[in-house]
Amino acid sequence: MHGEGRETESDEEKKRKGELPSKEEEEKEGEEDDGERSCHRHFLHLQHRLCLALLLLFLPCAARSATTVIPLLCSPLSCFSLLELMPFSSSIMSKDKDFTDLSLTFKFLLDYQRSVTNGELQKKMNDEKKITRETALENAKQLVRNLETKLDSANAQHLKEKEELGLSLKNVEETWRIKCDSMKAENEATAAQDMKKELQELKLQYKKLKVEHASFHDIVDKMIEEKDNEISRLSDDNRNLHQSLQSRPQVDHSDNDNYNTASHKVDSMNLSPFAAEQQILLLARQQAQRKEELARSQRHILALQVCLKAS
Repeated sequence: MHGEGRETESDEEKKRKGELPSKEEEEKEGEEDDGERSCHRHFLHLQHRLCLALLLLFLPCAARSATTVIPLLCSPLSCFSLLELMPFSSSIMSKDKDFTDLSLTFKFLLDYQRSVTNGELQKKMNDEKKITRETALENAKQLVRNLETKLDSANAQHLKEKEELGLSLKNVEETWRIKCDSMKAENEATAAQDMKKELQELKLQYKKLKVEHASFHDIVDKMIEEKDNEISRLSDDNRNLHQSLQSRPQVDHSDNDNYNTASHKVDSMNLSPFAAEQQILLLARQQAQRKEELARSQRHILALQVCLKAS
């Protein structure tokens, strides 16, 4: 259907461009051919009449050529040709000048026959060229039809491959989407489990630190209480010693020695409270560090609880 439509369109385009003759031109050419055929028949009729007249009138002049004339008389009129009558016309023109007009007419008919023959030959050549052009045009149309068929098949194959690629792409996308969903769920479950495990570890660590802090706090309290008692005791001893030394008179050297010994003891007693204060400060600093670690653990536990609630 498409091929016929395109052939019709190409013929119409060629008619518009002047490459193919239109209907009017074809009718005109047909009329010219009919006129040429009728003229040719009229010419043949005149030729036959002239040949017959020449043979009847000048048969005695051509008696010496009886072997040539008798076959012509026995043959049908359609077999007469002007070339076969040339010997008779030459003999007629040489012997009788009265028939000059007739010879001129005969020459004119000969020229006309030659021109008609040349026209027929030219027409035959034109017909052959026309047939060649039509054959080439038909081959070109067939080639175009073959190319259209190949193009249609290539388009169909392309559409088929496109559909197959679309289906395979959808399958790949669906497969990877399922894989991504499964991996995401697995990662979320793993992360939740890790966070829960870490929270439990932190809770245990917090409890452990809390217990250690409580025990350390108790130990520190006890040590502070002991040091306070010792300090109060040493203070009392020091006060009592000063009072006793002040109540005794300073008489002899031995008393001075005893006094020096007592002073040395008092100095040692004064040094021991300083060391106790240093130890108390060290313990207080350690207790502060423990409290800071405990507060940091509590903040970490609260942050993990917030993350679990958000997830």
